Amino acid sequence: MPLLLLVSVGGCRSKAKPAPMAAGVDAAASSSVETRANIPTARAWRTAPVFSAPIAAARSAHVSVVAGLVAAQQVIRVMGLSDGRATWTTDIIPGAKWSAGAELGIQRAADGVSVVWRDGLGAAGAGTLVFIGANGQVRGAPIVIGAAACTTADGLAWVEPRGVPPAPAHPVRVLVRSWAEPGPREVMTLSPDRSPTLVCGARSAFVLGDGDDDLTVDVFVPGNPSARRPTLVLRDSDFADEEREHEAFTVGDELDIVRIGVTGAVATRTVAGDQEPTPWRKLKHVLSDDDDLVAVDGEPSRTLLVFTRDTDTACPTAESGGQRVRALDVPRGSRSGGADRLVDLAPPDCEGQRGPFWIPAGLSAGRGPVVAWVERGASPGEKAAPPVSGLAYRVVGVDGVRVGRIPLAADAVVDGDCDETACFAAALLREPGSDGMSPGAMGVVTYP
Repeated sequence: MPLLLLVSVGGCRSKAKPAPMAAGVDAAASSSVETRANIPTARAWRTAPVFSAPIAAARSAHVSVVAGLVAAQQVIRVMGLSDGRATWTTDIIPGAKWSAGAELGIQRAADGVSVVWRDGLGAAGAGTLVFIGANGQVRGAPIVIGAAACTTADGLAWVEPRGVPPAPAHPVRVLVRSWAEPGPREVMTLSPDRSPTLVCGARSAFVLGDGDDDLTVDVFVPGNPSARRPTLVLRDSDFADEEREHEAFTVGDELDIVRIGVTGAVATRTVAGDQEPTPWRKLKHVLSDDDDLVAVDGEPSRTLLVFTRDTDTACPTAESGGQRVRALDVPRGSRSGGADRLVDLAPPDCEGQRGPFWIPAGLSAGRGPVVAWVERGASPGEKAAPPVSGLAYRVVGVDGVRVGRIPLAADAVVDGDCDETACFAAALLREPGSDGMSPGAMGVVTYP
């Protein structure tokens, strides 16, 4: 269940011009659930202090895989961690250097992982992908990819890098390589007037093509030589209000689409295999223009839409922010029969800021979805304090919300997915006495 956190490889988002909004969720009858006792602090692991931002993490075959820039050696270092120790270490991407637009990502890939490095230079969104096996061995030559890429149980899909404007626009080629194939092949092309996003399920890959007033979806399996014909899944003309944004995520091999209109109305639908998309389902709750959607994902029976709202009146000064965190808990599928409910996740925080947010993928069903976010805010009176003060998380059950927090002194924290036992995150820890300009250790924490 790949996580879609409003980024180019994991979701799609579009914005419309501002418009008057309907009454928000505050106007609805409260359906929030009770907050329960705190969860005990998670255990932590730690590497040597050699890493710099950016960092990335993923969970694969019960191994926590972390990666980061080792600036002194100009390489990306990838490590597999198990039972509190490093079981393997591999250096890739020689010549890697920090830049303001540099990005690093890890995804599960068969029994190993794929690591993507984007230096922020050259063609827009272009990157280098390297396959790493379960024991840290590099598999095959690096692959140059575009801004969108994702993996399934059968293989990898990606788009070719686009040229730097004002280069002429060309059709966007979507390439695929199954784990058994020696090289890539083209599976389809997308019109240059559409913006592509790739979203992968367990076996199926979905190519979303954003147009000016609609959204299409093509579906294929990396091991299958053909793609299903494009399906028109979202049209502005289907709704009475203009679109504010839309997001997409997968549950198994089904693609769910969430649309939010400028009136705050929320609607969802599902695309699965060769079946026709389900009818649009309109939710009971309505968002206001002050509600900012920050994460969305689901499991077979439920979908969570996490959103924040700045509530300046809750804090002594307007500069304090006061960001409140809530979610819409939506029974998933036409057979669920239940109504969406509003869930309070965190009251306004007047001393710091929150974000990024994520819903980690892979936790076993029945334990409840998990929402996590980074807490930011310098310690009072501490000079050159690291920007990250902790990792907060919530387990959203049908009968309540369990609360947890892990104190951290870090420069960055990233999601690392889950397995059937727990979730984990990686943090670039600030060394004691450091001003943040020297390398740090990679810390790995598990929760909930």
